[in-house]
Amino acid sequence: MKKTALITGCNRGLGKTLMNAFAADGYDIIAMVRNMDSGFEETVKALQQQGTDVIPVCVELTDRMALQKALQDILAMERPIDVLINNAGINVSKPIFYTEYEEIERSFQVNYFAPFLLMKEISGLMVRQGYGNIINISSVTSLVTMPAGAAYNASKAALNYLTMSGAQELAQFGVRVNAIACGVINSDMFAELKPEVQKKNLKRVAVKRTAEYSEITNTALFLCSDKASYITGQVIRVDGGYV
Repeated sequence: MKKTALITGCNRGLGKTLMNAFAADGYDIIAMVRNMDSGFEETVKALQQQGTDVIPVCVELTDRMALQKALQDILAMERPIDVLINNAGINVSKPIFYTEYEEIERSFQVNYFAPFLLMKEISGLMVRQGYGNIINISSVTSLVTMPAGAAYNASKAALNYLTMSGAQELAQFGVRVNAIACGVINSDMFAELKPEVQKKNLKRVAVKRTAEYSEITNTALFLCSDKASYITGQVIRVDGGYV
C-alpha cells in the first residue's frame, strides 16, 4: 500500500516542492491549501497523470472551525497517514511599535495554532496506526535574537517547543516529531527584497548563498525515512551556517 503525506501550504514555494518531492518518493498526497489556483490545479493534474493520488483540501488556517471540519473529513477517509508536514506560514516582521495586535494573532493562528490542531488530530491517527512522522517547518530566526521578531520569530519559537514536547509524548507510540529550521531560501519573497536587504541577510550565512528548496525537501525526506529512525524531538538547522 502506498504511503500518504499530508502537507499544508502546497500552492507554491516550499510547499509545492515538498508535494512534488514526496510524490516522486512514492507518496500519495493530501494537499491542504487556502484556495485552488490555476498553478496548483496544473501541478495536481501533472502528479495524477504520473500515478500519484492527490487529494486537495481547501481551508483557511486562521478559521479554527473550518480547520477542525477539514480534519474531520480527512479522518473520515479512513486511510493511513504516514507523514504530516506543517509547512504553511506567514511572515510578519515589524518593530513592536508598528506591529498591530491582529498581526500577532494571525501569525500565531497560522504558524502555531493550526500546526497544533493538525498535530493533535493526525497524531491520534498515527498512534492508532503505531507509526508516523511529523515535520514542522520552522525558521532559523526562531533560534536567534533579533529586532522585529515579536510575531513571526516568536510563533516559530513556539512551534519549536511544540515539536520537542510532542516528540516526548509520542515516541512511545512509534511517532517521531522533528522540525526543520530553514535559513535564507531562494524564493520569490527573497527575490523581491531590495539588494541591500538581500546582502544584509546573506552576510550572516557562512556559505554566502541562499538555500534551494530541494535542500529543504531532501532533509524532510531523510527525516521521514528509516535512516532517521533514531531522530526525534530535534530542530534541525538547514541554514548554511546562519547561526
